[in-house]
Amino acid sequence: MPTATKANRSAPALPKNIGRFQPIAILGRGGQGVVYLAKDPKLGRKVAVKTLLHTGRDPQRLLAEAKNVARLDHAGVVPLYEVDFDRDKPYLVFQYALGEPLSTLIENNQIVPANRAIRIVVEVLDAMSYAHECGILHRDLSPANILINSEDRVRILDFGVSTIIDAGATSAELVGTVNYLPPECLNNEPVGPYSDLFSIAVIFHELLTGKRLFSADNQMAIIYKVLNEPIVAPSRLNRDIDPELDEIVLRGLERDPRARFQNADDMKTALETYLAPSARETAGGARAKSSAIEFMLRRAARKPDFPAVSRFISEINQKTGSRDQGDAGELGDVVLKDYALTSKLLRLVNSPVYGQYGGTIGTVSRAIVIMGFDQVRAAALSIAVFEHLQNGEQADVLKDAACSSFLSAMLSKELGNNDTSIDSEEAFIAGMFHRLGRHLTIYYFPEEYREILTVVTSKGISEPAAAKEVFGASFAEFGAAVGKEWNLPDDLQLAMKPQPDGTVKRANSAAGKTAQIAAFANELSEAVGAAQNDQELEQKLAQLHERYGECVAADTKSLRLSVANAIKATQEYADVLSVDIESSAFFKNVVRRVTGGKPVARDPSATAAGGAEACSTQVSGANETSSAPAALATAQPQGEPPEGRNAYLVNALADITAAILDEVSINEIFTMVTAAFYYGMSFSHVILMIRDPKRHLMQARSGFGTDTEDILKKFNFKTANAQDIFNLAVVKHKEFIVLDVEAEQYKTLIPQWCLDLTAPRSLILFPIIANKNCIGLVYADQTDKPAAIGAQEFKLLKTLINQASLALQQRR
Repeated sequence: MPTATKANRSAPALPKNIGRFQPIAILGRGGQGVVYLAKDPKLGRKVAVKTLLHTGRDPQRLLAEAKNVARLDHAGVVPLYEVDFDRDKPYLVFQYALGEPLSTLIENNQIVPANRAIRIVVEVLDAMSYAHECGILHRDLSPANILINSEDRVRILDFGVSTIIDAGATSAELVGTVNYLPPECLNNEPVGPYSDLFSIAVIFHELLTGKRLFSADNQMAIIYKVLNEPIVAPSRLNRDIDPELDEIVLRGLERDPRARFQNADDMKTALETYLAPSARETAGGARAKSSAIEFMLRRAARKPDFPAVSRFISEINQKTGSRDQGDAGELGDVVLKDYALTSKLLRLVNSPVYGQYGGTIGTVSRAIVIMGFDQVRAAALSIAVFEHLQNGEQADVLKDAACSSFLSAMLSKELGNNDTSIDSEEAFIAGMFHRLGRHLTIYYFPEEYREILTVVTSKGISEPAAAKEVFGASFAEFGAAVGKEWNLPDDLQLAMKPQPDGTVKRANSAAGKTAQIAAFANELSEAVGAAQNDQELEQKLAQLHERYGECVAADTKSLRLSVANAIKATQEYADVLSVDIESSAFFKNVVRRVTGGKPVARDPSATAAGGAEACSTQVSGANETSSAPAALATAQPQGEPPEGRNAYLVNALADITAAILDEVSINEIFTMVTAAFYYGMSFSHVILMIRDPKRHLMQARSGFGTDTEDILKKFNFKTANAQDIFNLAVVKHKEFIVLDVEAEQYKTLIPQWCLDLTAPRSLILFPIIANKNCIGLVYADQTDKPAAIGAQEFKLLKTLINQASLALQQRR
């Protein structure tokens, strides 16, 4: 049930009792009455009591109706315990069920990813199918009457106002929330199971789009819209929605009941079939396309390397769930099956691509602990995919394709780092896999690919269009089919789809944003590689900026810098994997266009390609529009640190890694991390803060340094949207280095409570992230003099924080 706090703020005094029940709080209000959380003194339990406003209802009919509802016994239905009258007003007593109403998501304009929305609606349909079989309509299905718990389990409320199904019955009164009532109810026409399905389709539409479908200032205007206004397909409002899903939603919203699904099972089957695409490829072109893809899969499967790499990648992608210690160990076991892959992976994680983590990483398990599950998974996938695509009849074309994908992956990762809602490692994999179908076609179907190139030349059409002529299926469709064979996650399969033509509207979901970044990075890589001169490149960059301007905030100058950084990272990556990209015609042209053929100098403020950031500080915080170099210029780690600090941090890193592998408690890990900060860097104070989500507070828990015992009692702050470094670290998941707190640019960024408590000259702040949430902060300062922090020390400190985050995720 929804929490009562918000509803009670402006609520009148609670009634002393309702029958024998003692109200505790108001759970909600609606057009039919008020719902109270109440105590049942007779049975000693909490219940939900709904008082009805319809005082003229026939008591005998109400009791008969209640008997029908009370016999519903389904996990998706909140049971009705009893019905009675209090001072001539009817009330119903339901089980008190935990959860939040779906209306909370819609009121916050929150778009629910399609797969999750489908699963929610399927559960609703399952419960409604059972109710309809029992002869009971709901007649007031709305997001407010559907609860969802933390595990996405659905329970439906308020069957107490439904009526017994009667084919000849008509509704003599307007019962329900008009935004979700079907036209037949509003027109006083016969109702049936199809009426509830209309309400479910409205809810489904709103979950997919994050917007009310029928919204107006008054009830009559809403009724007019339900009866007359054209209904916009969800994909018109959310580009992440598949048009095939539109068909199911719009069928449920047909105004003519005969055109809708006639029962809940039919609609449920349609959605389940949608989730299993192979079952719905039945007619005309769909059958032909399916046959073409099946033919391509069979041909590829006969190649000796395809089954092996498919099995390997499938196993890696099965280890993408909770990221706990078991998953990490299982990922390591998969990698260790291939000696060559293990060797290259360890070379890669010890290379400049992934930064220096202190000493040599000698085992896969150590690599996973130090670098994190996602970075090792991304590295393993990149090696597995392109190791077996280096040779073949189209060796030069394959080399160009591999170079383009490496470059796109690096670009995707760098762009993904600019958005805290995006997992940069997922962005890396998405960029690399975006054109997987084309690469596989070149490798497994060299003759057909040459035919595709002939069609491109003769007809002047694009490669994807020519592929469709030759195969009957596009590169993307072939890649998607292979992706399913490889157990690629849904979000990654979405990232393999090309974006629609024209201006790309910014996606609202993290998966949609990742897909857009992957597509943009690949189109950018293609554009730079194909440009024949600087003028043509500028034109292509301008076109890309216009097409993706809403998704990627970067002008042509910034894009050139991003490509230059990605070139350097790609060169390092390819060197480790022994891929000779310097002889690639594509790569030569990219270097020529971006640098004029000169060696690429890595920008010191840019994000390192593999995930270890050269310096990801955000000193300006509130200045969202400043370019990365400008924002970072005054905060680079600097100075000559005392000898021995690096060695101390490296040894601490090794000790903490061993402690994580030995499953030492979280508190001990946190203590080891803060101690390493304090003793390794000789800071004046080091304080660990942990978030209290119930009180919206970040509270100091432990620390080292002068007067720490007294400081810890007051070292806390409310988490809010304030533009200070503490709140920005929590919201943006960014670390801060402030070398001089008295500098003009920091006067509004460092809160006074911090200055009063610790009197810092310099300070650093690291967020501790677990499952994409900031659960804590590590604060450190220098009070007697400005701090001197070298870039290598900064990397080591950040790695310590990453280990704390990993340890926390493994225990959850």
